[in-house]
Amino acid sequence: MSNNIRDRDSTIGQKEKRIYDLKRKNGELEKFKNVLDYKIKELKREMTPREEEISKMKEETAKMDHELKHLNGVNECLGITVDNLRVRQEGM
Repeated sequence: MSNNIRDRDSTIGQKEKRIYDLKRKNGELEKFKNVLDYKIKELKREMTPREEEISKMKEETAKMDHELKHLNGVNECLGITVDNLRVRQEGM
């Protein structure tokens, strides 16, 4: 019977050690989780201004594209005018 008690005490000791190790690992994981949570929040704070900057740049690019199309049209009209003036000059 005393062997049985010693075996149970040994088993209980091993399980208590295992519980202690698991609690320690759990604590380490909790610290790691907190660090990652902080980093995620920090990255989200950095994302917002960049998204706003990207949005402004897209608007600016769209305006510039519109202006470029307008200037291409003006340039084409001026090219036609120059061609017409050359034809007139040659006719004189």
